[in-house]
Amino acid sequence: MQEIPGNSHRHFVRYAHEPRSVGPLARIPFSRVDRASMLSGDHIVIIVDDDHRVREALQGLFAASHLCAVAFGSAAEFLAYSQRDVPTCLILDAELPDGNGLDLQQQMGGEDHPAIIFVTSHGDIRSCVRAIQGGALDFLTKPFIEQELLERVHAALAQDRERRANQAGLNRLRER
Repeated sequence: MQEIPGNSHRHFVRYAHEPRSVGPLARIPFSRVDRASMLSGDHIVIIVDDDHRVREALQGLFAASHLCAVAFGSAAEFLAYSQRDVPTCLILDAELPDGNGLDLQQQMGGEDHPAIIFVTSHGDIRSCVRAIQGGALDFLTKPFIEQELLERVHAALAQDRERRANQAGLNRLRER
């Protein structure tokens, strides 16, 4: 289990295959992870979390799993990001320095937003229900098992690919 200290809470990421050692993320330099995360073009995983250590750890996890990832420390940074038109999964913390992840989810509204997975240490039943009712794919609390998160990210990307394909089909029908 790797400790990831936060501002006021302690976060842990549990590695199912390495329960007592530092996970593989510590061996991946952040600068390499950042550059590698921008190379793939067929999907993107967006991380919005106020803790830079959590962002780095998740970027490392995704890079090691050959998933393209980009990270932001606030809702405002995320909203300013020029999103690419590719299948997307949004990893969203419930508590952000400039607001609430649940409010951000609601602000994005409708069905035309990326598949969302909440990963937070600030979770409660009310927040979980609100997230799921708002269309989130899942609501995970820290500590989480990396394999569990990876499975959900792959499911989210598959769901977004399907949504995009269906929307493209509807658009072609409308054009006819």
